[in-house]
Amino acid sequence: MKAYTGGGDRGTTSLLSGERVAKSHSRIEACGDVDELNCTLGALIASLPTKDRGLRGELENVQADLFRRFEAELPPLQGFILPGGHPTAAWAHLARTVCRRAERRVVQCAHESDRTGPGEPLADAIAYLNRLSSLMFTVARVSNQIFGVAERTWQA
Repeated sequence: MKAYTGGGDRGTTSLLSGERVAKSHSRIEACGDVDELNCTLGALIASLPTKDRGLRGELENVQADLFRRFEAELPPLQGFILPGGHPTAAWAHLARTVCRRAERRVVQCAHESDRTGPGEPLADAIAYLNRLSSLMFTVARVSNQIFGVAERTWQA
């Protein structure tokens, strides 16, 4: 199964309504920032001792709350993976969200300079960053598998 669709290679993404918008759209920016926060929490949780259920449980609840706040913005998810797991996977998730933030900034630059056409360096950078973030998601999943850590899924 491919980890990417290629649908975002031109700097756009779909909203729940099906409408395609620039990845630098304010709603996408907000969701991306919350995703990055969630991944940072996943890295924090991964660094805690497994015996510390109290603090770990509280932070896991915060992660779930972050998803609930943006539930209306997102399409229905089945088995959406919460960032975290093994520390290696947590760092890969964090790298994914930082990559997405960089992609949003490049999309904004491309739109401001009207350099979004095929063969334009910014357009190529957008496609590269789009695929790189998909790779980081896959690296996170493989890391958890290698280290025998079960992935947690978000439950609405």
